[in-house]
Amino acid sequence: MLQVTPTRIEQELAKIAFASIGDIITVQEDGTAFLDFSRADCEMLAAVKRFSCEVVHQPDGDRDAPRQVLKMRVELADKLSALDKLARIHRMIAGSGDAAAIAVDIAEVIRTARSRAGLCTPMPRKTLSRDRSAA
Repeated sequence: MLQVTPTRIEQELAKIAFASIGDIITVQEDGTAFLDFSRADCEMLAAVKRFSCEVVHQPDGDRDAPRQVLKMRVELADKLSALDKLARIHRMIAGSGDAAAIAVDIAEVIRTARSRAGLCTPMPRKTLSRDRSAA
């Protein structure tokens, strides 16, 4: 059974974020390219969102019969989205919900540091009271 943990989620996001089509594409001397999945490792394959393969017939100027060409398409998962999620996990950028959590953490750090340094004692909360006799 697969374990769903924060570390596992982060690892899967990293596979998507750092996958490169260059890992499985070979560019030939004439500038044409082909996909070579024999070079793909598990991390690269984890980032594949969609794959299709079809045989097409293209005319061949030198021969009477058209030649068969294997047409492959590969689409990788959204790299920018994965990078954004990883950056948020590591608090490199703050999202809409992260700002309050960071502010609370900073306030607590300041209170703790001041207390350790003996710079202040906890301040009582001010309460608003109305003098009803003056009204």
